Order: sequence, then structure tokens, then C-alpha cells
Amino acid sequence: MTHHRHRKGKRRRYFSGLFIGGTFALALTVFLDALLYRLTDQSFFKLLQDGSYIPAVIFLVGALQGIVYEYVGSFTFDLWYYPTVRHKHMLLLLLPLFWAMFMIIMQDTYAVLRSLGLSNNLSFILTALFPFALIEGINFYTKTWIYKGLLKSPLILAFGWVILAYTFVIGFNTYIYNLFGF
Repeated sequence: MTHHRHRKGKRRRYFSGLFIGGTFALALTVFLDALLYRLTDQSFFKLLQDGSYIPAVIFLVGALQGIVYEYVGSFTFDLWYYPTVRHKHMLLLLLPLFWAMFMIIMQDTYAVLRSLGLSNNLSFILTALFPFALIEGINFYTKTWIYKGLLKSPLILAFGWVILAYTFVIGFNTYIYNLFGF
């Protein structure tokens, strides 16, 4: 009986971490998009209101990039895992949604920093470090995902975020579409 209660409590903790992490991701997405709109009169939400398909495309690109990162990082090299997903495999279907929000967070962060007059290089570095600190900070508390192997090193993990900032922002804006013109 005690063992059963303990397992149930642990499962609730994992789901509460997922809820906290998901709520934080959504709140950060909305906050950054509202801040970008306040600073530049441009945002993903404004584009949606104007009938543009670009936010949906960027959302899908973020989801697709995330699927690639999951396949390579989580499944192929086993560098991280999600405790909640180990209990409920259907939750894997939500991961592309979180990666898509992550793409919008990264794009908005970069655009906000550029609109404040920061250089391209400094904005790039801060786009990697700002979400790294916030998102990994929340993950430190919630344990929504657990790093293994090389990614247990904070320095390697931070470098991984530089790679994410490049692919989700600089590479995308340079080679595919520069949404806000920064």
C-alpha cells in the first residue's frame, strides 16, 4: 500500500512539472510576443490577426526542427529524457508543440533585443543565454526533462543552446525567411 501511494505521488509530481513547464512556456511566449509588439508594432499575434500564414509556417518549422532534435538528441544519442513521457507515451505527441513555442520564444527574444538596438552578435548570444537561463531554471525546479551524458555539464549544455539559437533564429532568418527584418 505504501509503495503504491509513493508511486502515485511521484507520477503526480511529474505531471505537475509538465503543467508548470507548459504554463511557463506559454506565458513566456505570450509575454515576449506582447513585448515585441509594444516595442515594434510587430508580432506573431499581429500577423495572425492580419491573416498572414507566416506564424503558422514558423510554428510548423519549429515543430519539425524539434522533432529532428528529439530524434537525434533524445532517441539516437540518449542525451535527455522526459520522466512523464516514460509513464504516458502519448505525451510524446505534445513535444512538437513545445518545440514550436520554443521557436517563437527564440524568434521573439532575438527581435526584442535587436529592436532595443543591440548588435546582431550580442543579440544572438543573449538569445541563446536568456531562454537558457529561464527555461533551464524552470526545468531545474520541475525536472520536466533530465539530461544525461555530455549534457550534464552546464558548459556543454549552454553551448547546445547556442546551437539552438543559431538554427532556430540566425540560420532560419538568414536562409529561409527573416520575419521581422532584423
